[in-house]
Order: sequence, then C-alpha cells, then structure tokens
Amino acid sequence: YLVSAILFLDALSITDQPVFGLVVNGRLGAVTMAWRRNKASIAFVHTLNKSSRGIYKIFIMERNVRYYDLTDPLQAFQFVSVLLRLTQHGLKLRAHFDE
Repeated sequence: YLVSAILFLDALSITDQPVFGLVVNGRLGAVTMAWRRNKASIAFVHTLNKSSRGIYKIFIMERNVRYYDLTDPLQAFQFVSVLLRLTQHGLKLRAHFDE
C-alpha cells in the first residue's frame, strides 16, 4: 500500500514526502515508511524506474522497526506519541495539496 500511495503522490507531482503505514500482527504493531526521491537527489541508482517525470527510486523502511505491544498501556502510549509526531508530516503533505 505504501508504494501505491507514493505513486499516487507522484501523479500529483509531490515527491520527497514520506508515507507511513501500520503493520499489525495480532497485538503487535509497527510503523513503516516509504518515500520517493527524484532524479536530482540520486547520485547512483542500482535499479532504475522510469516515470513521465524521469528516473526515480522508491525507498521502503520495513526492517528493524520498533514494534509496540498495543495491549500494554505504556507501549500503547509510546505508540500514540509516535503518531502525534507524524502529524507534522501530514501538515507538510497538506500544504503540498493546497498548492
């Protein structure tokens, strides 16, 4: 789903903005992230993808992420604090949509 969201933003000419997802397995949850870099941001690209806007690479962060046991009150609080910090990215993305 993250790659689909990145490609959707690409269709709107929005790049270099992170997209976040939630992976849940039972009571455990983890936040994942993906973003796209445009051609100017890449010095060396191992695998190339082409779009109407040129060469780009999509990065997906899904390994070595912090898992939260959402049934534990302390870890649930820590998880919510991460979500609150992610709102700043949402505000930046909203500003891009408003342009």
